[in-house]
Amino acid sequence: MVIETLRKSHLQLIEEVPTEVMILRTTKDEDGAGGFIETGETKIGPIKVRITPITRAIRNTYSEAGETTKEQWQIFAPYDADIRQKDRLEYEDKELEIIRVTKRWYRGEVYAIQCEAEEVS
Repeated sequence: MVIETLRKSHLQLIEEVPTEVMILRTTKDEDGAGGFIETGETKIGPIKVRITPITRAIRNTYSEAGETTKEQWQIFAPYDADIRQKDRLEYEDKELEIIRVTKRWYRGEVYAIQCEAEEVS
């Protein structure tokens, strides 16, 4: 009973500002030398999520070309969404890469998935 209530509450959070996204996952095969080669992309979805900026999480990176700023985003997804670290998605003309996936648990069952993503430059 509690798990259904937690899942329902999380879905209500998503429904307040829903966005449908397609997840792009790079597929890899063994290269025969102990490594992997990228063989293509798989599309997963659409998945209804909620995406919000993490205002305190702006990361500066430095390279020969100068300083760049990357915004970070929080993504709330249903408990059964197939989202993994390094997956990519498009949101508001930006390409985002999932950098962290956190499953929320109650007594051995997942009731929510929360992810952090950052812009891909």
